[in-house]
Amino acid sequence: MFKRLWTPRFFPNPYRDEVEVEEPIDKEMREKLKALGHNIQPAKKPIGGSQAIFVDWETGFLIGGSDPRKDGCAIGY
Repeated sequence: MFKRLWTPRFFPNPYRDEVEVEEPIDKEMREKLKALGHNIQPAKKPIGGSQAIFVDWETGFLIGGSDPRKDGCAIGY
């Protein structure tokens, strides 16, 4: 779950004909996007934020995680 929360994001900006990407982006992914004709630019600020709660139905535990790019927390009961 944490890997998904912390994965770099990208945002296609149609007003500037570019795709903003958060670092670190995989070099292979960057090259694939460029090969498709996208104008890749580094994101000037975090793109979105997320919180998630994983429910382990066998144990009844709730495991929460919060994206480190934004202020927030995952709360569950």
